[in-house]
Amino acid sequence: GLRRRALVDQRDALFQRGGSKNLVLLAWVQIKTRRVPDSNHRGMVMKRTDSIQIGDVVIDFNRNYIMRKGKITYLRGTTLNLLRYFIENANALLTRDALLVHVWGYCGSNITRTVDMHVSKLRKAIEPDPRHPQHILTVQGQGYKFIGDTYAQKSLSA
Repeated sequence: GLRRRALVDQRDALFQRGGSKNLVLLAWVQIKTRRVPDSNHRGMVMKRTDSIQIGDVVIDFNRNYIMRKGKITYLRGTTLNLLRYFIENANALLTRDALLVHVWGYCGSNITRTVDMHVSKLRKAIEPDPRHPQHILTVQGQGYKFIGDTYAQKSLSA
């Protein structure tokens, strides 16, 4: 929508003004992590300080980590944003192209394995058995679906 276009325009303007790749990337991450309510948004909008629990997994978005069975796994940048987007759109089918657009800001090119690589990282962090996921499910030939329990949904809307 218009908000996404505005963010992409901001990123492109930084790059055109001669910003280094690292500076532009940092600004892009900062722009993308600003979550505000949007009338077109289907899911729940999370605040940066949210912390939720899904089964035996605690996800702390303020400190950027996941804790499962006492083991802490720190998440960075896009992987954290991907998890946030999955949770905001729980139970919805999300295509790889949609994830590339909404999480990475790409124009949607299904030839990349970027999404699959980040999903694999998330599964290793939150799934009891990443080979048989219970939360981040693959919908063959279509994309992914995040399945969260009721406790996680209630804590997001609080």
